[in-house]
Amino acid sequence: MENNSDINGLVLTGGFSRRMGKDKASLDFHGKPQFVYLFELLKTVCTKVFLSCRKDQSKQFGEQFPMIFDIHDGIGPMNGLLSFFEKHPRKACLLVACDMPFIDKSALLFLIDNRNSANIATAYTSKKDFPEPLLTIWEPTSYNTLNDSFKKGNFSLRDILQKEDCTILKTKNEKTLLNINKPEELEAIRIALHLPPEKL
Repeated sequence: MENNSDINGLVLTGGFSRRMGKDKASLDFHGKPQFVYLFELLKTVCTKVFLSCRKDQSKQFGEQFPMIFDIHDGIGPMNGLLSFFEKHPRKACLLVACDMPFIDKSALLFLIDNRNSANIATAYTSKKDFPEPLLTIWEPTSYNTLNDSFKKGNFSLRDILQKEDCTILKTKNEKTLLNINKPEELEAIRIALHLPPEKL
């Protein structure tokens, strides 16, 4: 096992949740807002944890949560990573998306335990064999690749994982990689988690 004291956690919360119609970061699947759940979960395995968000969201989350503000506009999750590495160029980033309700500690530990820092990232793959960039350890060496892709107008993190040398892991639980973007997907998750209708 590698020394993982150089890994910081980053919770992506900067999206506009347009398709969902409500803020995905504040949905309550585990007895608390999802951004709080993921922040606290990452704190158990990472040296430091930050929320990735837009500057106009700062009052929404509260001063007790360290934040890294987006430095670009309109480029999706890549924004969070580039902003992170601008602030912490020597730290690896364990990136998690706020719209994945089944992430748990075992999923994070499996990534960490199988991390290969010689590659630019360690990621899970889905049953469709697509790497999942939003539950991934991104190494500091990924910054140049990310920045080059940004300058070329390609903002797809998945595209980078498919083209570059990465460690790809099969998830032990397919539900771990499920994310929610639409109200009907949220309803399916609510039923799967046996939550009452008023909960979400």
